[in-house]
Amino acid sequence: AATALLLFCGRPIISLFGAQFTQGYHLMFILAAGLQNHLWDVLDNVLANQGEENSGWLTPSLLGQVGSSIPGFNVSQATADTQSRTVANEMIEGERLGRKWRLQGVPSILLGRRNHGLRLLNVNALTPTEFTHPITRLLKGRPKRGSGS
Repeated sequence: AATALLLFCGRPIISLFGAQFTQGYHLMFILAAGLQNHLWDVLDNVLANQGEENSGWLTPSLLGQVGSSIPGFNVSQATADTQSRTVANEMIEGERLGRKWRLQGVPSILLGRRNHGLRLLNVNALTPTEFTHPITRLLKGRPKRGSGS
């Protein structure tokens, strides 16, 4: 059976949310949400409330509001978890992966089969089929035509 593993790497998100994001808390909060199985819920909700890039729109208050809107998500626990070793290690690993793959922005998607390496997915447009077709091909074990892989 085919499986897909989806990993979050915070480094490309920095360019989307702006310089304030590099201060750490914002990314650490999103990573801490992952400890409660809500990383993607928080990130989706943050993006749905996105303000103008580099305008300071992403605040701890907005993160708290976003978190409070997600059933089963504990904002206080996520806030405490921003100081955890687990979150710190995830930040370090995300930075390492971002540098290794030279990830510059979102979306940055790496595709590959287990034990066969990864490649950066290059898309021509931000449409669902630009992402779903290569992922489906990979899951079905069919390489892209003419790719030789």
